[in-house]
Amino acid sequence: GADALQNVGLLRSGLKLNHLRMILAIEEHKQVSAAADVLNISQPAASRMLTDMEPILKAQLCERAARGVTLTAAGRALARRARAILLELREVDRELSALKSGTGGSVFLGSVTAPAISLAVPAIKQVSAAYPGIEVNVRVETSNVLARELLDAKQDFIIARVPDDLNPRL
Repeated sequence: GADALQNVGLLRSGLKLNHLRMILAIEEHKQVSAAADVLNISQPAASRMLTDMEPILKAQLCERAARGVTLTAAGRALARRARAILLELREVDRELSALKSGTGGSVFLGSVTAPAISLAVPAIKQVSAAYPGIEVNVRVETSNVLARELLDAKQDFIIARVPDDLNPRL
């Protein structure tokens, strides 16, 4: 919708992850100089970053206060969303690390009824205990359906017989 297009517009107009980190640091420390220290940049660079953000967002983000700065309503809104965005990015990083290491991800297992109970359930319990980040999806179906789903890459593994009309080499 329109919100998605506006967000794309913000990214196209130059809003960067460092801007999001900056608004959160200002929110937390209430001073541009303290925010700069946290981000390991100079105070003038932090001020310039803040000055660059306001035209992108078409809103004033901070107001001078007795001892530093306070966020405006627009600044608080940006900080709230920045926190969510950065949290999602940390989750993506965690999820990708789990996939790369083999400790996370999804697997699709198809099985006919009896082996699903006797073989798959105990195996899933073992895998889940050893790798709690792995999601196992089980589908109980006939061998004919499961074999075709395996060939169509809809299943990662199946416990079933090879149907007579399929080449077992496949």
